[in-house]
Amino acid sequence: MLARDADLRALRRVEDDQAWSEVSPLYFSSRAIRFVTPDVALVDARASQFGSLELAARRSAVIVMRREPDGWKVVLVRVW
Repeated sequence: MLARDADLRALRRVEDDQAWSEVSPLYFSSRAIRFVTPDVALVDARASQFGSLELAARRSAVIVMRREPDGWKVVLVRVW
């Protein structure tokens, strides 16, 4: 689940504007999780994207998550 104020504009794929794009959305896998406080976690992740021309593009990512009454929410995602 995403936090109400999560800004996901940076995750928009360039290929979204291309009707016949053959590139997948970003898939995230966690490599390490560090709890900054009991209610805030910093996730070291890998962002992967797959396509027919470029079989796999992998980039580093950091995800900040916050515990709320109904579960953990994504607050921030940075991919580089």
